[in-house]
Amino acid sequence: MEYHDTDAFLIFCRSIRRNDPGIVEIQCDYDSEAMVEHLCESLIENTVVHTYTVELSVMEEHEMVALAELLERNVTLKTLNVDCRGGNVLFKGEGIPRFTEALAHCHLQKIRICNKHVSYAGFISYFCDSLAQNSTIRTLDLYAMFIRDYEAIALGEALHTNSSIQALQLKKSSISDFGTIHICNGLQQNCTVTDMRWDAISSRGMLAVIDMLKKNTS
Repeated sequence: MEYHDTDAFLIFCRSIRRNDPGIVEIQCDYDSEAMVEHLCESLIENTVVHTYTVELSVMEEHEMVALAELLERNVTLKTLNVDCRGGNVLFKGEGIPRFTEALAHCHLQKIRICNKHVSYAGFISYFCDSLAQNSTIRTLDLYAMFIRDYEAIALGEALHTNSSIQALQLKKSSISDFGTIHICNGLQQNCTVTDMRWDAISSRGMLAVIDMLKKNTS
């Protein structure tokens, strides 16, 4: 929902703080200074909203920190969607470790990250380190992400360790054959992922997927 009127936006934030039962999903899709921060602050003690979607051209460090604080303190938010509008690099800077560290111990059940472009080098690696520790996320959706080879290795290792993810979605993500093989290696011993959606795979990559499915019984 877009709020171009400042007064209307502040009223909306107050309603969130008061646990308005009519507000269960929030979509922030308007690039405005401090909007993400205000919404995150309002959501910290909210127990009604279950889905929060952030769609921006770029996410600044202070916005990632605000999201991290929300994930650390809110125990009822179930779904977080972070989408990049256009072809910009969404995640960058010192806010990345803070945001991804919060994911390790958050209470989310679903997270969707969509960059539609090259993500900041190292973001996926930080992200995967957190996934390896997380025990609540059931659905991992990395839509249209550019995943480098070393990041694919990290993702494979996270999937090997994680015991909560049940659905893995990698639709339209750019992953090399080398990366595909390492992700599949991680999935071979995974016994919780039962729903996998993955396209844009070469014939060699598909052979790795087939081999993984033969060795994985889940």
